[in-house]
Amino acid sequence: MIRWLLPALVSVTLSMGTAYAEEHGALDSGPLAFDSLPGHARSVVLTVMGRLRGGDPAALAETLGVQGSALIRPERDFKYGGFGLQEVVLRELSGTAGTPTGAGTTWRIAGELMWRDLVGRRAITAFDASYEINTEGLRLTYAVWRPVFSALPNWRVFAVPPSGAEGLNPLAEQGFVRFLGAASDVAVEGKPDGDEGLIFMLFLMDRMGPETRCEPRLSESETGTEGEDEISGARPYENGWFVAGVPLSRAALDSPTPLWLKLVCWNGEGGFFSSPEEHLAGAVQVNAN
Repeated sequence: MIRWLLPALVSVTLSMGTAYAEEHGALDSGPLAFDSLPGHARSVVLTVMGRLRGGDPAALAETLGVQGSALIRPERDFKYGGFGLQEVVLRELSGTAGTPTGAGTTWRIAGELMWRDLVGRRAITAFDASYEINTEGLRLTYAVWRPVFSALPNWRVFAVPPSGAEGLNPLAEQGFVRFLGAASDVAVEGKPDGDEGLIFMLFLMDRMGPETRCEPRLSESETGTEGEDEISGARPYENGWFVAGVPLSRAALDSPTPLWLKLVCWNGEGGFFSSPEEHLAGAVQVNAN
């Protein structure tokens, strides 16, 4: 079975910028445990996460002690179900504490939330928030977020015999995770018996933007973006997630010339007199003996 795998799941860590390190004497590089943040900063990060998932502002205020989270609009175009927080990359945490608890000050926190689900899909959300610490607790005064899309996605590919692919259609309607799992279950290693070819199922594992285009191409060269591009296009499957199917004949599988399946991506449609710049996301040999 041909697969491109993502790194193993890791515990939630937080990579720090220099603002917090300079003020509090923390390391200015490398991951720090999420618990190393001040309690007020942890509460704000968890509030941002809760609102992105559609949490109720009043319920979040009661649970986390942060008022004003209605400033954060939930992300309605992305399904967070099944995704957990893998890492927080902190770009800024700044504020001058007037008391040991930081009361009476305004703080700013900015960074990226790195999400991951059980099958290895990844998504990133950038956030920027300002908040006050007063006698009543914490209050957000400013908060924005935006999705961060992958330009060169990680991807997984499964070699599926046509006979096995016939049973995938009903499962394809049940969502990306079920579809990927079903393709994995019927995938084979090596060449099938007889004269049967293979269908290579591609699953893009990073969240893609609406302007991103990706397509698989077959080529005798492992490098570059050139290749036969009339085989299939990676199509939106769920919002932000793409899949593609590439059939390969038995003659191609038996060819002595190495044949590479590439994933080529670009952003947008280009200008009137120019084409968008293409980038190679990766290549895997599909007729390896």
